[in-house]
Amino acid sequence: MGIIGTVVAGGSRAADSSEDVCHPSGSRTLLQNGVVRVYRERPDGEVRGTTLSCVLRTGNQVELDSPRSGSYVFRPPAMALAAHRLAFAAQDAGIAGREGGGGTTLYVIDTRRPNAFAKPEGRSVDTSPKVGSIVVRPNGAVAWIECPSEITEGANRGPDCLEAGDLVNRVYRLNSNSKRERRLDKGRGVDPSSLRRRGSRVCWRKSGKKRCAGLA
Repeated sequence: MGIIGTVVAGGSRAADSSEDVCHPSGSRTLLQNGVVRVYRERPDGEVRGTTLSCVLRTGNQVELDSPRSGSYVFRPPAMALAAHRLAFAAQDAGIAGREGGGGTTLYVIDTRRPNAFAKPEGRSVDTSPKVGSIVVRPNGAVAWIECPSEITEGANRGPDCLEAGDLVNRVYRLNSNSKRERRLDKGRGVDPSSLRRRGSRVCWRKSGKKRCAGLA
């Protein structure tokens, strides 16, 4: 897939230089902070490149999707980093989502874990087919806005999960010590791209007005 490195025990990838393995030729950055880069590899012919996270200090990588198998991640703002914690939504035609809408799962992973264990040891929630925006805390607490739309191939938020419109969008949170998500808001006025976090509070916009809640 154009990665510089080799597969090692546990499914993680390594190379002599973590700088090189985290910045393969032709890759495109989707999200980055001081410790983790999330990028998409160069396309393989007509197939979209795989999306991976990479810890800058160690070169540890986690595969987030598999386009050749029909799995795709949504791009930011439906993806968020906080220290080594990464939250993202992945669309897979073989997965049944919320209310039978099908196809999308939200994951929260520790990017320092080996590729084979990052998702199984992380958190996951079945969602509506499209996710508009996500925020996450370093402790794994996560909030998101989802849209009850039809699946668009390639995990595309458009055209109906970019801004408020005809869909009854929903805002959810999953605190770090909770096993089930809680709905915070819903309505046609909820802007699916508006979710933001500041410390332990998350805010979004509904019918032009700002609404906030805690995220523990």
